[in-house]
Amino acid sequence: MAKTNDYIYTESQCLQIEGPFTYHQSKWYRSLKKRSSAVRKMIFHRAGRLRERIVEYPLVVAAAGSLPAGSRVADIGGASGLLALQLVYLGHEVHILDLRPYPMRHPRLISQQIDIFDNNLDDNYFAAVSCISVIEHVGIERYGGRPRPDGDFALMREIKRLTQPQGLVLLSAPYGSGHDPARDGEPDGFRVYDRDRLKNLLEGYQTESLRFFVMENGCWLEKDQQTADKTPTRRPIQAIFFAKLRVEK
Repeated sequence: MAKTNDYIYTESQCLQIEGPFTYHQSKWYRSLKKRSSAVRKMIFHRAGRLRERIVEYPLVVAAAGSLPAGSRVADIGGASGLLALQLVYLGHEVHILDLRPYPMRHPRLISQQIDIFDNNLDDNYFAAVSCISVIEHVGIERYGGRPRPDGDFALMREIKRLTQPQGLVLLSAPYGSGHDPARDGEPDGFRVYDRDRLKNLLEGYQTESLRFFVMENGCWLEKDQQTADKTPTRRPIQAIFFAKLRVEK
């Protein structure tokens, strides 16, 4: 049978991606893995936790579903997730723009391993852009690329350049009482947006919807902004915002 290049490169690269995969393993290896996992759980028992992706991905897919089939969509910083492939299966041409390589292939998926600030893409190139839990890291040296305190604002300007007039921009990031590494140091390598910084971040865009979700009793629940404002800054993330925007030019 001819070898296909339409799927995962290697098992080790597959492990970099958040998602369900099947591996071909011997029964002896599966047995050993199962037993070692049971022992580990007995010694280091911790409750599981739903990550914010459980909220973000369905909202992106729902919004992108309104785009005409074949739309050109960018997923910025999406090299460690399955969102780009989900957008592909809506019928779109999806470009992953990330410093890291993407270990999956599809005929309608284009991976560009680039610094977003050094791209050579034309103005108005995309009908839509998703930037999910990424912008809080932009400009922070720990995550690669050039260090710059205003990296998040610079990225919003670049997204506007790349997106067509009235194009769709889907954006999410941690939210709460606020933490800016440029001001407060860099203990965790990410920003947490408070009301003022978020307002500045979205300036120049038309906001169609702005929603807030808070982790409460093990569940992500939608809350009003006043409640999200009071969420403390810590890891793991306790609150996020999700913005559906249109580009004004």
